[in-house]
Amino acid sequence: MVGCFFVFAVKRLCVCVFLGEDAQLFVWHALTYKKELSLDLNVERIWSLSLLDPSSAASASTSGSAGVASAAGATGSGAGGLGGLVLAIGSDSGTLVLKMGKEQPVASLHSGKAVVARGFEILQVNLRLLEEQQYQDGERLPVAYKELGQCEIFPQTISHHPNGRFIAVCGDGEYVIYTAQALRNKTFGKCVDFVWSADGHYAIREESNRIRVHTSFTETFNFTPPFSVETLWGGALLALKASDDSFVCFYDWEACRLIRRIDVVGVQQVHWSPSGFFVALFTSDKVYILRHDKFAVMAANAAQAREEEGGIEIAFELVDQVAESAGSGVWVSECLVYTTAQGRVKCWCAGQVETLHHLNAGGRASSFILGYLPEHNRLYLIDRDLGLSACSLHVAFIEYKVAMARGDLQAAEEFLPRIPVELHDRTARFLFSKGYKEEALRLARDEQLRFDVALSLGRLQTCAELVRSTSKSSTEPGTVVARWKRLGDMALETGHLALAASCFHECRDHHSLLLLYSASGDAPRLLNVAAEALKDKNFTVAFLAYALCQRVDNCVDVLWAAERFPEAALFARSYAPSRASACVQKWRDALWKKQSKGDKRQKSDSQRK
Repeated sequence: MVGCFFVFAVKRLCVCVFLGEDAQLFVWHALTYKKELSLDLNVERIWSLSLLDPSSAASASTSGSAGVASAAGATGSGAGGLGGLVLAIGSDSGTLVLKMGKEQPVASLHSGKAVVARGFEILQVNLRLLEEQQYQDGERLPVAYKELGQCEIFPQTISHHPNGRFIAVCGDGEYVIYTAQALRNKTFGKCVDFVWSADGHYAIREESNRIRVHTSFTETFNFTPPFSVETLWGGALLALKASDDSFVCFYDWEACRLIRRIDVVGVQQVHWSPSGFFVALFTSDKVYILRHDKFAVMAANAAQAREEEGGIEIAFELVDQVAESAGSGVWVSECLVYTTAQGRVKCWCAGQVETLHHLNAGGRASSFILGYLPEHNRLYLIDRDLGLSACSLHVAFIEYKVAMARGDLQAAEEFLPRIPVELHDRTARFLFSKGYKEEALRLARDEQLRFDVALSLGRLQTCAELVRSTSKSSTEPGTVVARWKRLGDMALETGHLALAASCFHECRDHHSLLLLYSASGDAPRLLNVAAEALKDKNFTVAFLAYALCQRVDNCVDVLWAAERFPEAALFARSYAPSRASACVQKWRDALWKKQSKGDKRQKSDSQRK
């Protein structure tokens, strides 16, 4: 018996949700007549059902009878519509809230043209038309989608051929390859997964767990892995993830030979660099960066080495791991750009991670990386409502970092003139972190960065000139004092005593001056330090400096200035007898003054009572 019946329409997409009193939930696609989901909720009697689409703010509910709701004005795709559906169920056991679908839209980008799926519609937008216009990073781009045509299957994934001439759509247990320009059918077949290789081959996974590899749209090889496969990833090698979520196996595309088994739990995405030398494995809480030794693999294959159980051991090497949850990613040369769960776009390059941009401004939905266009020097992102945004990422800046990480200084010098001036400080920080301090000093424009680099190089005179120039600008006094102090400490460590003294005078570091002049036995300068310290009410340094110079009268004056009359009397009794009586009188006056204040306070308290 069906206790609740509900239909929710998003544009031309209809989803029927059947929920019986026996807590059996069924989701049917109203156009393909395919059962998308069956679920036993394991609760008591069901009484009500409500469905919400956050992307369109449309909702409807039913209680014990049929209900129909429409959100015809919603903008969405498989992730914008289904991905935004939230199902609320009321029962005798309580309330359940279920989310249907996923957030990430079905989209692909190649050569400036983005293709997205909205229901059965395939839409396209040409991002090259935005080249002449300037937009702020993260600003939503005013793009207009053009309909390419209708798809025979409901798209769950869409991807471009490496040369951009074809697009592959996979869903409903089938795949179709279309021409990218006119959406004409090229070939089709049955599969549950579809991926492209870097050279244009493609592989499919059938429901029987069989993998079939096609070259030039003709099947060339097929095999059944010795484990149950959950999903595939393409790229330089064919990646197969085990259904128990415990490992990923990489196979070559020619003979489908096992290259290497990687025992990483919970791999969600695999991304290859354009060169094929690096691969990134995304898990729920980490990003693993591996180096792929293609030449070692080629040598092993040429030698027809015996295939080991785990593949070729030297095929991969762990380069780095980043303890972050990445939602989407793309390689730009040999730099990995990815989005995080905290709403940031970050870039990994040669072991260094830097934040490029902050997302989710204005409460917008989460964004995912669509692709990178080096011609625009921009990284494009898309949200579940198919809204596009971009952030700047200069290709010369990336290529320079990659060349420096390789140690190819000659190639790096070719990219340096093309890096915008506003990126010089970021480039200098990268060089500084990699030990290229001379190059970093030449590029740096930021005052603090130049000071740090020059100080690490031991360029003390350069540092002094930088601090003097910044002290005349609007730099905060506290920052200038801290720089003088750091420079003075470095000069003292390296034996540049004159410069150290000058720096300590600039930042009025009386303790360091006391140490410096007492060690060198410079009495005149010690007296100057004592006078300056007394002026700044640094009584401890002033007393010690006068004591080292045997100026006992000045020591008594310092104790008087600090209102330390008992210590002054005792000191005078031992070292300056002529001033002992005056010190005792000062001490007595201070005691009478303190006592009179106490009497007045006691009298005031008694009157108040």
